Amino acid sequence: MTLPQPLPDESWAVDERSLKLFVDALQQPPAERAWYELRREAERIALVPGFDRLITLDANAIKELPHQIDVAQRVLRDMGGRAILADEVGLGKTIEASIIYKELAIRGLARRTLILTPASLVGQWQGELEEKFFERFEAPTDPDDWPRVTKAIISHDRARSRRHARGDPAAPLGPRHRGRGAQGEESARRDLSVHRENRA
Repeated sequence: MTLPQPLPDESWAVDERSLKLFVDALQQPPAERAWYELRREAERIALVPGFDRLITLDANAIKELPHQIDVAQRVLRDMGGRAILADEVGLGKTIEASIIYKELAIRGLARRTLILTPASLVGQWQGELEEKFFERFEAPTDPDDWPRVTKAIISHDRARSRRHARGDPAAPLGPRHRGRGAQGEESARRDLSVHRENRA
């Protein structure tokens, strides 16, 4: 009787670049205690289960309102991070979306982020994210920038333009974002898009 060959375990994939960096770091002298404490805090944060407690609220320069925290928790916990934020003007949709982004990013669940907004609001979003959330987002104008950009804010029109969605898989509306199948689904799972419309 022959036993079937076990399937390869795909849960263990080695990132060669990260492995090399890790091995190189082992050759260095021990780091200062501050680095150890920082790493320990990062590991503690990574172990926080679910989204019952938001872990980035203390890292912002604003005082979030209870309804904004409630919206962010519901989107993260009950909707898998996918929602349309459609509150009235002035109730803090930008803050809600930013809280959601930071929670996903700090947990490693949003590798790349794209914010689509009317052209008149690109600068406003950039300013608010940097001033209130200490997050610097780029506004790429050259399609060749997409492979290196991980956090971007661009207008709807620029994202839809042929020049920017010309077939580059890293472009905002390139084939990776339109594709189907396991690889496309995995990309979509790790990329976060925020779509913002300005309607009164």
